[in-house]
Amino acid sequence: MLNGAVYLESALRNINSWQSCWGESFDIVIVNSVTPSNIGREWFTAIQNNKNSILQEESLWQLLGITRFALQWQNYKTIGLHDTIIVSTALGYSYPLSLSSYQQECTLSSRHHSRCIGHLQAFCGLSARIALILFTPIQHKFCICKCDELLYQNSTMVAPLTSVFIAVHNALGPFNSVDMKYIVCTMPLVEAYGNVIAAFSTIMRVNTAAQSELISLPVQSSILPFGSKDNITSYSAGGKFYVATIYQLTQQ
Repeated sequence: MLNGAVYLESALRNINSWQSCWGESFDIVIVNSVTPSNIGREWFTAIQNNKNSILQEESLWQLLGITRFALQWQNYKTIGLHDTIIVSTALGYSYPLSLSSYQQECTLSSRHHSRCIGHLQAFCGLSARIALILFTPIQHKFCICKCDELLYQNSTMVAPLTSVFIAVHNALGPFNSVDMKYIVCTMPLVEAYGNVIAAFSTIMRVNTAAQSELISLPVQSSILPFGSKDNITSYSAGGKFYVATIYQLTQQ
């Protein structure tokens, strides 16, 4: 494996908040699993006390044959905006008041592959049905269950699956076991998008009538073309590679 992201040690060596964030779950999954042996204790102590600089850490992984650090595609964490003000009452209580926010409506990646943190969350309640593997200092006890069962247990997915989810399952494989990759947009698409944005910006800058028309447009949750003879139109909600619902619209 040339990808350093598949090795948990790369994160354990360079992030120091694992135990403070996950406590007992981290101890059960990681600490209690490796520390019973002398070599395990030495390894865990070494990564806990890692003082390497960035250049030293880079050299270490290169010596081990690691040439890249490529994460799976995910939209669990995305760039967003949450604008709030703090309101204080006469009694001295304070609370946030949201002015505007933008956030991802649905974390699609959580349906396809389990995050490391997702496994730790499964151990918070120490539920044998939810946990895929229960670690103890003496032995590993395996809980046999389907790879997508955890998604139903934590309400990431709801049964029964719609036809769209079934199609994705049949095409890609069981949910919670699908590797996702980042794919760079093709240059023709990037250039076309840039040309459209440039043309739009030019019109908005030099044409005041176009500016007024744009500002006067009502804000719509979705905009769809309707032909004069189309009485019923089917369309999919969302811009994702798969969607859960198909709506039927009747033109009035």
